Amino acid sequence: MTFSNSAGSILATLTQADRIGLLAARVKDLPVVEFICLLDFITAEFNLSLRAIDLINNEAIETLLEQLLDAFTIKIGQILEADRTTIFLVNQETKQLLFKTVKENTIQPQELRLPMTVGILGHVATTGEAVNVEDAENHPLFNEEIDRPPNYKAQTILCMPIFSTTKLNETVAVVQLLNKAGDVPFNEEDEKLFRSFADSMGIILESCQSFYVAA
Repeated sequence: MTFSNSAGSILATLTQADRIGLLAARVKDLPVVEFICLLDFITAEFNLSLRAIDLINNEAIETLLEQLLDAFTIKIGQILEADRTTIFLVNQETKQLLFKTVKENTIQPQELRLPMTVGILGHVATTGEAVNVEDAENHPLFNEEIDRPPNYKAQTILCMPIFSTTKLNETVAVVQLLNKAGDVPFNEEDEKLFRSFADSMGIILESCQSFYVAA
């Protein structure tokens, strides 16, 4: 699969509310190598494109960022074979974790805010250290109100930090992956694979973080 559109035209298209889910559908069946290429392609022009695209209001920006978050969430889960994947944006000022996504078949975002001082999620957000857990509920950092989605049993957990590209060692997002396929734990290869595209994601997620913190 090739990508003939410029990054700017892709991003401009994604600001349209009637194109919700477009990027997620596009990346869903991409092989890992092509996903990374697309990610690098978009990232390379992301900041420039945000200035160049005629974004007449915050709603257009929000639509763009929600599509990017939605697509990243789906594809990361596929690549690392997680049953459930969530990207939490870190608000260092309020010490909160923010979860934003687009609900399927709607244009309304879902939002969840959690404290970033407790649980495995909080540990990763505050320390920048990855946490890989084989038996979640018996792990000393596990907090069922923070680390376990409602009505869901988490057995294996991989939480990975994504760092700021402008502030040294500051975490801008935490990616939580739950229950690897095959009832096996996540491993070092999963962590290595995640890091292969984490830097490119960091540029975009930092923009997401800046927008939602200011909102």
